[in-house]
Amino acid sequence: MAINGKYNVTIDTPIGPQHGSVTFKSEGAVLHGDYQIAGSNGNFI
Repeated sequence: MAINGKYNVTIDTPIGPQHGSVTFKSEGAVLHGDYQIAGSNGNFI
């Protein structure tokens, strides 16, 4: 089963729910992607 795709997420924090998205992309055994949440964005490997 592949996880590839864009997902909407909600993270419950002490200051209230934070809404954003996470995008996953797998290449072989490597999973990477990016996130956008609470005015921040970045990449991960």
